[in-house]
Amino acid sequence: MFILFVFSLNRAIAEYLSHDLPYKLSPDDAFVTSGCTQAIDVALSMLARPGVNILLPRPGFPIYELCAAFRHLEVRHFDLLPKKGWEVDLDAVEALADHNTAAMVIINPGNPCGNVYTYPHLKKIAETAKRLKILVIADEVYGLLAFGANPFVPMGVFGSVVPVPTLGSLSKRWIVPGWRLGWFVINDPNDIFRNPKIVERLKKYFDILGGPSTFIQEAVPRILQQTEDVFFTKTINILKQTSDICCERIKKIPCISCPYKPVGSMAVMVMFSTDGYAFPETFYLDCREQKRYGMTPLKKPVDLQRLNELASIGYNMVKQGLVSRQVFSLWLNRDPNSKIRALLKRHKLIATAASSTFGDKRH
Repeated sequence: MFILFVFSLNRAIAEYLSHDLPYKLSPDDAFVTSGCTQAIDVALSMLARPGVNILLPRPGFPIYELCAAFRHLEVRHFDLLPKKGWEVDLDAVEALADHNTAAMVIINPGNPCGNVYTYPHLKKIAETAKRLKILVIADEVYGLLAFGANPFVPMGVFGSVVPVPTLGSLSKRWIVPGWRLGWFVINDPNDIFRNPKIVERLKKYFDILGGPSTFIQEAVPRILQQTEDVFFTKTINILKQTSDICCERIKKIPCISCPYKPVGSMAVMVMFSTDGYAFPETFYLDCREQKRYGMTPLKKPVDLQRLNELASIGYNMVKQGLVSRQVFSLWLNRDPNSKIRALLKRHKLIATAASSTFGDKRH
């Protein structure tokens, strides 16, 4: 009974994803995972062997680096190009790849860039991967959440050019975070990837993995088949509206800009300009240990006017919801410069901004 149930679930996922492909997926092509994070881990575990490297996008989703480190995969980063709609720098991909490169990862629609790749660009990615003899792992957890001029095109469309493992989940398109139901699907109509040893290894690996809860799995076929289009249309309209609001408000804040207005997913990338401001390196690189109203060291002495400007910027960004108070917090306790520390304490600049925003009177 359980085997029949799992087969039915895999078939529902395969049929759902086949709608936008020029070929049909079979139930054997689909594997159910506990969220897309587990699908990422499966994809990287499948590639793990001594000396292998994988190409990851920059900016990207940090779980890939974490899983790669855990699986002892060397990571090489290729840049995304903001002036070209965050397209993949394919020249960099070719320069980075060697005989030990197993795969490259693309995230489409983009997280955290908010971009959606065009059909011609995806085709170039597939042709590049074929030339390099590597897989394209397509993270499509935000699949179909596109609200700009570029329609969403699944990378599986190019499965006949290069094998494409597709990763996805329910959580984003159906707005059910926490359900933890995802999938790992092999798009390979020419059976290039279908080495019996690889397929058998995948099946055995999934046998030992913990999957989603049973009652959620049972609901999936109906969810995939019967969700009305009006639900998806409403979601897209909300995302477009919030994207417009976010970008308009960013324009009013000094020192930050939006190089590319998001047209997909649920994220937006902003650019910080440090010209004339005392932004520390730790603002970008070391926010891991920040406290609620903790402090970050300023790397060089600045005058009171500069500090006031910095506090004002932080207040506006936090107030408008563009950055969390933790990320923007100044980390006073680790400041090696006693003069700056004394100046901040005397004027209570950052504490004042935080109090004004959150109604907290602590300094």
